[in-house]
Amino acid sequence: DGEPAFEVLEPIIKEFEESTERQGGHLFGALSVDSKAVKPKATGSDDEDASSSRNPSFLIRVILNLSPMGIGLAVEPEYLRECEDFSLQIFNPTTAMTELGLRLKDRTADPLGALMFSCSGRGLPLYGRSGVESDILGAKWGDGLAKAGFFAAGEIGPVGDRTYVHAFTSSCAFFHVRGDH
Repeated sequence: DGEPAFEVLEPIIKEFEESTERQGGHLFGALSVDSKAVKPKATGSDDEDASSSRNPSFLIRVILNLSPMGIGLAVEPEYLRECEDFSLQIFNPTTAMTELGLRLKDRTADPLGALMFSCSGRGLPLYGRSGVESDILGAKWGDGLAKAGFFAAGEIGPVGDRTYVHAFTSSCAFFHVRGDH
């Protein structure tokens, strides 16, 4: 819209920092990287069948600094393109659990096992207790699901049709009998 990023983002970030609702959350920069995604339309729009659109996917990056000179993100330069969609996203225990639940929602076939690679900023530091995300997998497929994994600082996983190194995420790999997924 032509407004300097600092003037637009500074009051938003200050409000977040002063908010009592953040509950240990973090504020991250998010770059839209899924070119096939369609932004949600207003309710009641008949321009497009809602089933044919997906929510956009984002590459989450740490905000390094914000000043009148610009915004600094921990992002590899090759991911930035002119007119890239940028947003601020709040990351807290509630949003993390909700996002993982939504990602698992459409998976219907029961896997034989799962590998989970989670950011070291998740787990106990995020939730205040261990096993939260493993419990979400167990709630979906039962406690008998064989699970293994580890915490990392840079998780590899897809967003849209590309693979990225992520921050503050969990990447899961599921094992199935061939043809049963």
